[in-house]
Amino acid sequence: MRFLIDNAWSSSVAFILFRRSTARRASQQVRLLLANLPTIQDDLARGAVVTLDGSRLRIRKLPILGGP
Repeated sequence: MRFLIDNAWSSSVAFILFRRSTARRASQQVRLLLANLPTIQDDLARGAVVTLDGSRLRIRKLPILGGP
């Protein structure tokens, strides 16, 4: 499940990805998100891709640069 967050007060966009190993029920995903929110809220405000996996958390700041 993916969520795109558009912050109307900022020029940044955040993207939250729940990996397949996380629970499928919305209530479980909300608990996982709320448990990690203190850690990820500043990155979300600045613009980031946050991947939540049952046991891992990955944050990639936007824009993601690279390529040829």
